[in-house]
Amino acid sequence: MQPERTKKCLVCGKGPPLNRGLCSTHHSRYYRQVKDLTPEQKTRYESELIRRGLLLPLQKPGPKVYEDPFQQVADELFAAESSEDYESNQPKKDAQGQARDDEEHDDKGKENDDDP
Repeated sequence: MQPERTKKCLVCGKGPPLNRGLCSTHHSRYYRQVKDLTPEQKTRYESELIRRGLLLPLQKPGPKVYEDPFQQVADELFAAESSEDYESNQPKKDAQGQARDDEEHDDKGKENDDDP
C-alpha cells in the first residue's frame, strides 16, 4: 500500500513539501529531533509522528526513468558510424573466411610490377 502523496506540508499546510510530507522548515525541525536518536528511538518516534499525521512513511526510491533526448539523437547519429568504423577496422576475409592482409598482397603485387 502506497502512502498518500501530499501537495502541501502536513504541519503548516504550505507547499510544496520537501520530504516525507514536510516543507523545508518542518523537515529541518524533524531532522534536528531524530539526528541524535538511536535507531530504535527513531523508529518509535517516526511511528508516532506517522500515527498523528505529522509525517509520511518512508518510501523506497523508485527507479529513475527519464528520456534523454540528447542521448537519443547521439545514438541515432553515431550508432551507424560506430558499426561502420568497427567493420572497416576488421581484417578482410577471403572466400574461406580466413583473415587476409590486403597490404601484404598489395606489396607483393607492387614488387612483381617492378620486376621486368
